[in-house]
Amino acid sequence: MKAGSWVSTPGRWQAFTGRDEYCYILRGRCALIHEDGHRQEFGPGDSFLIPNGFRGHWEVLETCEKHFVIFQE
Repeated sequence: MKAGSWVSTPGRWQAFTGRDEYCYILRGRCALIHEDGHRQEFGPGDSFLIPNGFRGHWEVLETCEKHFVIFQE
């Protein structure tokens, strides 16, 4: 298990796989874009889980800061 804080400027990249990641957004805006095109946007105060096996992209729309907890088997 790993926990910490993360900050990123706008950009888009392939999401990591092989782990569960809990995220809590502190500031900014981001989105998860599933491989089927379904899009979920998040902002300050939102929390969500990126499940192990997720296929898609992570996109930072506005400089984003989050707390995270990652569980890898």
